[in-house]
Amino acid sequence: HGQQTHPDASLNHPWFDRRASLTEMEGDWLTNEFFWKAFCKCLADAGHTVAATTRPEEFFDFQHNRDYRSWDGPPKEVRGGISYGVPTGWKRFACRVKGKYGGDNAWLRLDGGPGEWAVAYHGTTYTALVPILNGGLAAGAAQAYAQHKDVRTGQIIGRGVYCTPSMQVAESYANSRGSGATVIDGHGLFFVLQCRVRPAAIKRCHDEDTSDGAYWVLNDPADIRMYGVLVKKLAK
Repeated sequence: HGQQTHPDASLNHPWFDRRASLTEMEGDWLTNEFFWKAFCKCLADAGHTVAATTRPEEFFDFQHNRDYRSWDGPPKEVRGGISYGVPTGWKRFACRVKGKYGGDNAWLRLDGGPGEWAVAYHGTTYTALVPILNGGLAAGAAQAYAQHKDVRTGQIIGRGVYCTPSMQVAESYANSRGSGATVIDGHGLFFVLQCRVRPAAIKRCHDEDTSDGAYWVLNDPADIRMYGVLVKKLAK
């Protein structure tokens, strides 16, 4: 009869959307719906309009959200053989990335297996969300360490995309740009992109094993992939 009897294969099965909604705490203001509203406002403020017909599922995969606001586990974890700071106090909204980079999703592994990429953080103002819309991160104008040497290899760092394995660095960057907080329904919000980076491609401005304030550079934007948007409310 021409009626659709199966869910649209390109989008989440309805069960996943239900599961995603179940992961939201009762009474919590930071819901998927609220996040989508904030995302659209940030893009509009940055000069990018999201069409009213656009669905969140085109960019996000809410079943993989993770809430770190009451995290009581270890302050650091390891991915790709490299430690990173857990984003305690933030909530992650998962980007739709499965299959985006071909059929091999090993870069997203959580078990330390072959092909797993390291975790890093990038950007904290509302403009940091634009790359989700246009497909990826690019090297910014400020290249403070371009002529410096990698602290481990001695190679010239060169131009690239900056990121950090330290949530403290990302957060202090956010706080130093207080005007970057985006106000939605009375909530002042900060955003950080949670990324995976190819371990062999990291150029180190500092050594993360000895510095809590380490910066990394990826010369090739293909070596850094966004997979989540972290959101935190501005402390009063």
